[in-house]
Amino acid sequence: MPDIEIVKLKIRRGPDSQRKLVTLEQGELGYTTDFKRVFIGDGITVGGAVIGNKVHPQLGAKTNITSAVTNDIVYESNKLYQLTGSSPTVNGNWTFIGTKPDTTFLEYDVSNELTLADQGITIGKINPNIVDITGCVNYDSLSGLSVNVDNQTIVTDANSLKVQTIDEEHINSTALGNGLVGGSGTTITVDANVAQFGFAGNSLTLEALPNGIVDVPSLSADSLGDGLKITPGNKLDTVVQGGDTSTITLDTFSGQLSLSAVGAGSLDTFGTLTYDQYGRVTNTESSLQQSLCAEGATPYNGFVTQTAYTDQTIIDVLSGTNTVSLSSAGFIQVETSLGKLAIPVFLPPQ
Repeated sequence: MPDIEIVKLKIRRGPDSQRKLVTLEQGELGYTTDFKRVFIGDGITVGGAVIGNKVHPQLGAKTNITSAVTNDIVYESNKLYQLTGSSPTVNGNWTFIGTKPDTTFLEYDVSNELTLADQGITIGKINPNIVDITGCVNYDSLSGLSVNVDNQTIVTDANSLKVQTIDEEHINSTALGNGLVGGSGTTITVDANVAQFGFAGNSLTLEALPNGIVDVPSLSADSLGDGLKITPGNKLDTVVQGGDTSTITLDTFSGQLSLSAVGAGSLDTFGTLTYDQYGRVTNTESSLQQSLCAEGATPYNGFVTQTAYTDQTIIDVLSGTNTVSLSSAGFIQVETSLGKLAIPVFLPPQ
């Protein structure tokens, strides 16, 4: 085996504080025993230049890393800094070399974490593809996002939505209460019984009054004309009930008005009635005497009112078991198809 000679090479060494006072010659190495860093001299720079910069672990404030040398890197509170000065204990010698965002869109929060800046999303940063064409949202590269309205039923007014028109298409039929029908596409109308109500001139009119729904208390006294009144018992009554019943009377059984009886409620045979302009009977008169006693009434022999009878016929009439003798005043002679018919006419004894 060949002989191997081992040479132990040692370089200048000492604490870092001494290094900072020594100018190493060109190519001369120096080692700091406290910070365990190797430096090389150029014959000019005091302390030499470090061989290989170091990334220090995050162990607190960067100014506490006294072993750091120029161009060393360290993280502090999620930010990356590089020592650009000679003394690491001076905060100003550390320069932030991490990501520098556009603060219009991104910024570091209080924890030094990158976050979206307030109002950081602008119109130009919105991708039109995020807008669903069926989602009622519009996008314009100049105006931005807006609500998609039809400008008929809903419009925008002073940057607010405003209902412009509500028609039968937009009212659900289930939203209608009593007395209304329609909606859900059908014109809304009054739910009326067409046999009793109509719509003359698009207005509700009463065509026929239903039976049994109007009572007397519902009527105004002004709605009653002549001859009618409302009693204290809320009944309709005729005015004649408390007035003159000489010409008009009320049958309390049938409830019907009728003419009052004239002449004690009877009319003589062959009597005539005299009426006034209202059709009321004002007088009764027997026409028998005038007819029989008129001039030229030759078929009649005698007078109805005479009391003495001469050469006239006596007629016996059976009434029950009695025989009554009547004196005939004469006869009415009538020509018939059977011949002449004589009707006796007489005045009963008084």
